Amino acid sequence: MAGSLGTVKDEGKITIPAHVWKVAVIMPRDQGLAHVDDLIDLEIVAVIMPNVAGIGDDGWEKYRATVNEIEALSGYDLLALLGDEIETQVESGLQQSILQVRQLIADGTLSSGVGNSLDSKLDAAVKQFDRGNIIAAVNQLEAFLRELDAMMRSARLDAPDVGTLRAQIVELIRIVSS
Repeated sequence: MAGSLGTVKDEGKITIPAHVWKVAVIMPRDQGLAHVDDLIDLEIVAVIMPNVAGIGDDGWEKYRATVNEIEALSGYDLLALLGDEIETQVESGLQQSILQVRQLIADGTLSSGVGNSLDSKLDAAVKQFDRGNIIAAVNQLEAFLRELDAMMRSARLDAPDVGTLRAQIVELIRIVSS
């Protein structure tokens, strides 16, 4: 819970939160965060929902957030048990995009040079998110999108390979820019 819409019956005893949040960590059974060695070992779903009437029919996806946003809102360090590098990648919201670029390289769809160029832009965005520099992170993500588009125009990548990856980045930009 975060923020305040006042108190119940204006008695000053029970605060009505302005937002509620949740972070779901999906990982193999009987494994803790301290045992995560790679991004592929977990999936994160994070949401911040306004505590208002009339949103019951909204899909939860509308309220998707990054762990960084929830930590800023709540003051908690939610994934502190993860290794630092994995923690910053996951908290930024770029986990799936990083994994997809890795897979495109592993499949031979992307050369290691092109893959490394894309990966470096994602890494730079992760570092900017970690420092709280949202504008700089978005600039890196926009550079990533321009490079993806150039690869599609030059036929180095086809639409199915670019589509999901592009959608993930566009959605993350929407989330952090709202």
